[in-house]
Amino acid sequence: MVDFDSNVHAQTIDLALGGMRVRATKQVLSQGLVLFNFGEEFIAPLLHGFAEVCWHKTSSDNELWEAGLSFKDQFVKAVIAVQMST
Repeated sequence: MVDFDSNVHAQTIDLALGGMRVRATKQVLSQGLVLFNFGEEFIAPLLHGFAEVCWHKTSSDNELWEAGLSFKDQFVKAVIAVQMST
């Protein structure tokens, strides 16, 4: 689970060293910066940082939104790289 700006909750669909794809109940606008917080169940619990919204679209069921985010924080990238290599 990922939270954006305290009012948008999203599920991580795909995770990579440079960013993630998420699915949310609310639209996340493209070309904006968001503050995100990973939940306690994430590979790096409670990790947070800034990401740029690169794209967004409605999901296949048309009730949810998907967005591609690019991590802007080098610390976040480093933590995820370590966690993914273990």
